[in-house]
Amino acid sequence: MNHQNLRRCNDARYNSLEHDLAQEHLYDDRYVVIASVNHRLAGKEVVTLADLAQERWILSAPTSAISRQLHGVFEKHGLPRVRVTVETDSPALRLPVVASSDVLGYTWASVVRQAAPHLRFAELDVKELALSFPVGVVYRKDAYFSPIARRFIEILKSAARETGKVAK
Repeated sequence: MNHQNLRRCNDARYNSLEHDLAQEHLYDDRYVVIASVNHRLAGKEVVTLADLAQERWILSAPTSAISRQLHGVFEKHGLPRVRVTVETDSPALRLPVVASSDVLGYTWASVVRQAAPHLRFAELDVKELALSFPVGVVYRKDAYFSPIARRFIEILKSAARETGKVAK
């Protein structure tokens, strides 16, 4: 798959699919702002974008969909882009840094649930940033679709059902 096709697949969850792509919906996830349980905002019942504007963040690369989403919400509300202190595409690095420091993170709720047994986070309730998105498999309609690929999608659907992430 070339770079242009990969980009189209990544953007498909935010835009309508192109005519030559199909999507198997697995479940819906949502973005969450996370902080250490000791962070000054962790105890606040409601956190505003203005509260977050002066905070330091650890984020994925600026070209990633999740970073673009976060910056776009701040810009839409007339606020400056967030201050990124650490930039890494590794959740294995991002999550422990958030849990053990005063930087904030922006990630998927499912990632936080998976890390919860090992790391303690506070999810900050920020209504403008609690955006949901579909999780699925995108593939070309007109390309060869092997039996193994079909079986893989069925396994993914089964796993989504078993973990309670059933598509709505």
